[in-house]
Amino acid sequence: TMWLSRMSNVKKNNISCFSEIDLDGIDFSKTEKMDSIFSQDSNVLLSTSPNLKILHLENINAAKNAEAAFAYTNLRGLDMSKVTFENATSFMHTFYNATSDTDADFSKLKGGNATTTEKMFYKFKGPQNLSLTSLNTSTVTNMKDMFRNLAATKSIDASSFNTENVTDMNGMFAAMSYVETIDVSGFNTKNVTDMSMMFHANSWLKTIYGPEEFDKTSLSISTNMFGGSSRLVGGANWLYSGANTDATYARIGKPGLRGYFKAKS
Repeated sequence: TMWLSRMSNVKKNNISCFSEIDLDGIDFSKTEKMDSIFSQDSNVLLSTSPNLKILHLENINAAKNAEAAFAYTNLRGLDMSKVTFENATSFMHTFYNATSDTDADFSKLKGGNATTTEKMFYKFKGPQNLSLTSLNTSTVTNMKDMFRNLAATKSIDASSFNTENVTDMNGMFAAMSYVETIDVSGFNTKNVTDMSMMFHANSWLKTIYGPEEFDKTSLSISTNMFGGSSRLVGGANWLYSGANTDATYARIGKPGLRGYFKAKS
């Protein structure tokens, strides 16, 4: 059993001690946790900083726990399509405050029997179009703050998420800097109890592609679900209203029926 923690977080005068890491020969299947193992200081995360080169990156996919694996890491220049984490049981904080290329491909992320994606992409400065079409979320119960404070990304495709076991979506898509479009058209929310601030405070969010209506069978609280996302336009051109921000409006807008979702054409 191995516990890898901040292996590159050794610096002198704010300069990274090395720029290349070779994962060849490391059996990640024996790791219990990878806590920010490639973490770098804030200076290294700047766009002008040299990229970290990770050889045999695909070896990391054997890990059973992806928690904080790439937190505070400069991923620019890396082929993220090699990262699948097909055995991961946790995606908590995996890309927390990390940065990647604007065209990075995360569509191969799979996951095993993960139960949480809490803050998976929190403060992540990633690709303009974030597509997670292969991510297995069938056993996930907690998606709290999954994309909260996301930076750089303009569109999120979460349409393929299996959310039938999710109970917490609090702040899932909240306070994102540049996101204009979100696709949640495949969401099943029958077991969700908390949708508070789910789409809260997105100053550029215009379009949410959703199902006919979110299932609110188990819902307990949805305070400010759409609060502060003032550019939202739902079906039938329903405009955002600060007086109508809870889960009542998590539906496709129609003439005479306010809703902040649009049908996916």
